[in-house]
Order: sequence, then C-alpha cells, then structure tokens
Amino acid sequence: MDIFCWNVRGINDPVKRRGFRKWIRKYNPIFGCLVESHVQQPNSVPVVNILPNWSFDDNYDFSDLGKIWVVWKPSVQVKIIAKTLQMITCSVKLPFQTSEFVVSFIYPSNCRRERRLLWSELESTYCLPQLCSLPWIVMGDFNEIISPSEHSSADHSTSTRGMCDFRERLQQCSLSDLQYSGNTFTWSNSSVSKKLDRVVYNEEWLESFPESIAVFGKPGISDHSPCCTFLDQFKPPQKRPFQEMKPFIRAFNKENYSEIKKPVQEAFDHLTDCQQVSLSAPSSLVADAERSSHARWYGLAKAEDKFLRQRSRVQWSVDGDEGTAFFHRANRARQSQNHIHFLLGDDGRVIDSLEGVKSHAVNNFQNLLGGANASTTSTPDDIASIMQVRCSAEAITSLAAPFTVLDIEKAFLSLPKNKSPGPDGYPAELFTGNWKVVGRNLIAAVKEFLSTGELLQQWNATLLILVPKKTNANKITEFRPIACCNTVYKVASKLLANRLKDHLPTLISSSQSAFVPGRLLVDLQNAFDTLDWNFVLYTLEALEFPLVFSQQLKRKFQDGSIGFHPNTSSLQVTHLSFADDLMIFTDGTPNSVKCIADTMEDFAL
Repeated sequence: MDIFCWNVRGINDPVKRRGFRKWIRKYNPIFGCLVESHVQQPNSVPVVNILPNWSFDDNYDFSDLGKIWVVWKPSVQVKIIAKTLQMITCSVKLPFQTSEFVVSFIYPSNCRRERRLLWSELESTYCLPQLCSLPWIVMGDFNEIISPSEHSSADHSTSTRGMCDFRERLQQCSLSDLQYSGNTFTWSNSSVSKKLDRVVYNEEWLESFPESIAVFGKPGISDHSPCCTFLDQFKPPQKRPFQEMKPFIRAFNKENYSEIKKPVQEAFDHLTDCQQVSLSAPSSLVADAERSSHARWYGLAKAEDKFLRQRSRVQWSVDGDEGTAFFHRANRARQSQNHIHFLLGDDGRVIDSLEGVKSHAVNNFQNLLGGANASTTSTPDDIASIMQVRCSAEAITSLAAPFTVLDIEKAFLSLPKNKSPGPDGYPAELFTGNWKVVGRNLIAAVKEFLSTGELLQQWNATLLILVPKKTNANKITEFRPIACCNTVYKVASKLLANRLKDHLPTLISSSQSAFVPGRLLVDLQNAFDTLDWNFVLYTLEALEFPLVFSQQLKRKFQDGSIGFHPNTSSLQVTHLSFADDLMIFTDGTPNSVKCIADTMEDFAL
C-alpha cells in the first residue's frame, strides 16, 4: 500500500488505537491521513506514539479537534501547500518514485452550505501554479454522494442539490473516480449505506500512474472503510510483435502526422484564406489552389478522425466528439476501469499475480464451455413429428446454391470498421484497404471452408475479452466475455447467416418474438453453448436443411471440435424463456414481486 486515508472517529479510544496499530503493521503504508479524529491537540500524543519516527501535520489552526491529520514515514518527502478547515493539500515524493505528485486530503462538513465552500476551495486548488502539469489526487470522506445509486435506499430517479453541486465541481476541476475494488458502499449506520469515501484524480495522474487502483477495505474499528491507493502494478515485460518496424512507423508518423491537430488547423486556415480569395477575385488559378488546399485539409482531418477514433474505441458517428481534453480523459479512464488488477477466487482468496489471474480465467471458461458430451434421447423422426414446418423446395435451392466471388467480396467490404481485431491482430480495414493484393486469396479461403467445412486453425481461433458488467467487478462471473474473431471467420459466418435470414420467417412461429430484426440476443446462461449438438443436427435434418448447413456442423461435432455444456439438463429452461424474451408470472403480492426482483438482480450479476 502506498497511500491511505481513513475516517476513524475517536481514534484516542485505546481499543481503536490498538486496532489502528495492528492495521498499520499488517498493511505497512508509508504515507496517509486520518480524518474526523475528534482529538484535541493536547491529547494527540498517544495517537502519534502509535507511529514512532513518523512525521505529522494537522489543521488544528482551523479546528480544535484537528479534523485532518497527515502522517508519513521518514523516507517520504512531504511539503504542505495549503491548509483549510476542510482540506490539506501537499506535494509528495515517495522513495520509489522519480517525480512528485500532489495529494489533497479532505473531510467536508455535514452542512451542505459549508461543503460548498470546500468545493470552491477545491476549484482554487485546481488553479494553483504548484499543480501545473503535476499528477493530483483528492481522497477522503466527501460526506456526499454523486448519484442515487451510491445510496442503499435512495430513489434512483432523483438527484439532490448537494449531489449536483458535487458532480459539477468535479467536472470543473477535471476530476474522475479512480478505478477501485473492495466495498462499493464505504459507510454504514446499520440501516443505510453510502459511498462517502472516494479517490478522484486528474488527467496527469492517469498518465503517470496508469495502473493505479483504490481499494476500500473492511471498516473494522470504524464505520468507514479505509481508503487505500496502490500506484503501480508490476508486470513482466511482454514481447511485442513488429518491434523492428517501430522506428520506420515512428519516423513516418513524425514526418506526416506529428501533432496532428496543429497541421489540421493550419491546413484549415489556409483553405479558408483560399476560399476568401476565390470569393473576392475568382479565377482558374485560384480555384486550383482552393481545390488543392481542400484536398490537403480533408486528408489531414480524416487522419485525425481515424487516429482519435482508434484511441477512443467509441461509436464515432453516434457520439461525434472531437479530441477534447474531456474526450481523452474519458478514454484513459475507460482503459483504467477495464483493467483487471486482481480477481477473487471461489473461496474468497485474492488472486493478484498475472499467472494466477490467467489460470483462474482459463479454468472458469473450460468448465463453462467444456465438459463431457452426452447424447439426446430424441431422434430426427421424433423432432419431425412435432414440427409443422419444413424447408421449401425454393429455400433448399437457395440455401444450397454456391457462393459467388461477388458474394464473398461484398461480405468482406461490408464489414464494420473500427472493430477490435481477432487473434491475428488484423482488423477488417487491412484486408479491404489492400483488396487488390489479398482479395483473391481471401476469396479462395472462404470458398474452401464453405465447400469442405475445413478452416485453418489459426483463422478458427477466437479471443475472449472480459468486459466488466458493473463497477468494482472482482469476480470472474462479473465479467462478460466478448468474442473477437478473425476476419475470415467473420465473413464465412456472415455469408451463412445472411442467406439463412431470408428464409427464417417461414420457419419461425410468430410467437417466437425473440427473432425480430434489429433486436439483440442476450446471454442466457450462455444459451448457445448449452446445446446438445446432436439435437441441433437432428433438428436441421427434421427441417430438411440442405447439407451445406448441416454437414459442416456434423463433421466438427463427430471429430470433437465442437461440443456442448455438460450442465444443460440442470438449467430447466422452458419455452417461455428464450434469448432476450422472458415471461414471468406473479400473483401480484409484494412478497412475490420482491422475490422476482431479487432473482433478476442475482441473475444480472
């Protein structure tokens, strides 16, 4: 642990002093703060003695009870920048860090009007020359929440004036919540819980400490969780592909796109000058200069667009944001929030090593997606006897028709842009942008798969990316796996799906409302990985599907390349529950509604 801040009211109580001493010895912080001590200055000696040889500073000049105590070991260099009744700001240099940073420890008043004074002080601190270009975090008991979701029993549709003031001031100071783990609610009085303690940071902090994380531990001797900040997570060096190309790429980028925003603005200014000349004195020479200027500006603007779009990973056409400070800060914050620092095992133990996290994730998905195969008791005739529909002769002819070169080319060129690549590292833009070079080979590869069912193992590989379902995710079940497939695999799937889509209306009952174009299919205990593949094959046979769809699945199932989840029989999912449609019946009593709400909440996790 590097930095801590803890609200321990009445720290002079002998029991709390002993508890705090044990906590210090266990976690060994080197710099931190105690707030709301409720200890008068003459009585502070016993508390200071808990930390022998540590240095100590406070704000007794503003409060008889010394609301904020800053403490640090001799190896830490601390310089106090400012003190007020509700905040102490200092610059800090830790022994293992080469540069300093700024920390503001705060403990606001319970009165909203007085807290507004602190928010003003926070903005003044944001403007201090000492903070210019320095990493800055603010941590402590804020005595305010940001949103109703940070209150255990609040109305989530309302927002108080105090919450609005707090949010607005954080935005004005360009402060964002640091990624955290541990307790979501940090204070409780046994009837309600709130997230009163937090760590917020500025843009420079994330640049200097991109892997920093806050941990809110067990309250123990206090009614508040201790707030602890870890700066760096040590990682083994990773081998990077195309390392030898880096100097050439860097030189090309510097020559053509260095500080991309500046040449874009210069090109735009030159274009407007040419337009002005064209308006006042039009001529063919001026028109040529305007066209040339427009082409240069447009090329640079598109390059800037692509550069920022790739960095942000947002739906650009929807959000339409430019490269503002807020935009870049949100991008870095998103990357920090998605980083997995550690996981909790099934037994509650912390798994924080790189190899441990890998092993835990692999074991989880092997159990989820693997297992011994079991066979269905149904036969194709059994399934056919209860199904009223069949593939028509027209559908069979259409589904069995070979895919043309134009079909495959259109599928490649229609792939969405700016998507994450698969295991090969190549996005769709690489293939579509160099189609004249690679197009023929790609078409041949897709044709071979569609005719034989054989696909290179490398192209059949898939990356599972874990995206947190909620903030403070620390269990493997709290991450949603997103599959990143290789481009050739995507194209083959797209061709089969698009052809099948045209004939689905004749095969699907009108009551199966999950199959509505434009609607998403959500994961229902990994519904598409909990199927008996024999049952899938028998259903295709009962529907009289052409072999092009069933033979590839059958071959892969028989050689063990695909399988199904071993726990299918225990799911007991009825026909009333499919994909993103779920029909729930209740008798209307409050107890039933509460039971359903609790069940859905557990299911969402």
